[in-house]
Amino acid sequence: LVGFSTLHAQNIEYNKKKNKFMVGEAPIAQLDTRKDNGWGFTRSFFLQDLQGANLISFLSESHKDTLFAEFHNWYRVEIPSSGLNFMIPDNAELNNEKYFVKLISENELLGADGKLKEDRCRAFASKNVYDFKAPYEKYNDSLKQLVSIPKVKVDRKRNRQVYADKFGKIGQDDI
Repeated sequence: LVGFSTLHAQNIEYNKKKNKFMVGEAPIAQLDTRKDNGWGFTRSFFLQDLQGANLISFLSESHKDTLFAEFHNWYRVEIPSSGLNFMIPDNAELNNEKYFVKLISENELLGADGKLKEDRCRAFASKNVYDFKAPYEKYNDSLKQLVSIPKVKVDRKRNRQVYADKFGKIGQDDI
């Protein structure tokens, strides 16, 4: 077995070395990848026909919260032929390529002729109706409220000489 995933009903295999879905020895589609937004670990994946046109785009979205404490990741899936646009969770596996090949294979999104199965794509989209961006924005807005403290203007005497004491602290006389 050359690849690491097989569609048993259609005999579609994924060849990892060639990054192509194969039926026997004939390639029918390819999986392309692109590094995104400079974080280093986020990648977008594209299921393409042999001419390089995108059939399915798995676009990585990664955001840091206001405190720069953690990343919030998900994938936006676009299937232009069906007009579908939805989100799926970020995978828990270390190998993203394996995750997307498994996702395409288990949901049988690709036919043996190299074309997408519209009904399977719609069923896949209907399973993934959760909006990941709304809870992230709500969480991030609450963090912004926690750290946005009203600033009190302090009136100080400006007629005194500025100095630095023996510890290097800068002040004005008794302030």
